[in-house]
Amino acid sequence: MLHRDWWVHGFVAAFGIVAAVVGFASGYGACLLFAGVVLSSLAANLIFWQWSVFPYDRILSASSEDGLSWDRDEGVRLDVGGLNGSSQVYYPDLFSTTEGLRMYYRGGGDDSVILSAFSTDGLRWREEPGERVGLRGGFVRLGSSDMVALPEGYRIYFAADDGERWKIYRAESPDGLNWGAETCCIDTGPHDLPHVKDPSIVTFKGRYRMYFMRFSALETHIYTSISSDGLQWSEMQCCQGLS
Repeated sequence: MLHRDWWVHGFVAAFGIVAAVVGFASGYGACLLFAGVVLSSLAANLIFWQWSVFPYDRILSASSEDGLSWDRDEGVRLDVGGLNGSSQVYYPDLFSTTEGLRMYYRGGGDDSVILSAFSTDGLRWREEPGERVGLRGGFVRLGSSDMVALPEGYRIYFAADDGERWKIYRAESPDGLNWGAETCCIDTGPHDLPHVKDPSIVTFKGRYRMYFMRFSALETHIYTSISSDGLQWSEMQCCQGLS
């Protein structure tokens, strides 16, 4: 399968081959020169152009009879490229419907959004047109999501970077496809650990409990918060390990 960046793959491969051949034939000086050109080009790509040379991520699957021992399923569930032209697809979140399974996932490129795909067997997935949650709220990029069912519709929790720090937002939908306005529900404010992302929601004694990552460039912890309605959340607490 040729991805949308196949020409970048070919250029990098051809350039590397030429550099190796010319360097080998001309001696160490030319070899070092060409190696420097290759490395500087790769560095410039990482910093400025940000072309994806290879697919960053793909969504795979594995099966288990006991939930402990897993065997990888053949093939790829969702690949890069496709309907939405994604260069990376990851953070899958599956939800059962009366017709089958819907997967929400992070797709796109560096300016990532939340997309969806549908399957009747969990192995063959069909991408659904459009973005489930996009960058309309002034977000720079979106992270992972987790969805819960409501009496009349759905609520999705997701991480978003607003250009200053990562926060956790929520939105509601009557059908799981069209989502309303986003509302921030977890925000640390300026702090030594200013970012929060990767929400995971569980029901606990008639309430919601959210686990999420709180982090800085130097430190990361798992935090939790509880809510009776999924809208207002308690003061976040750090999850403690066994001493």
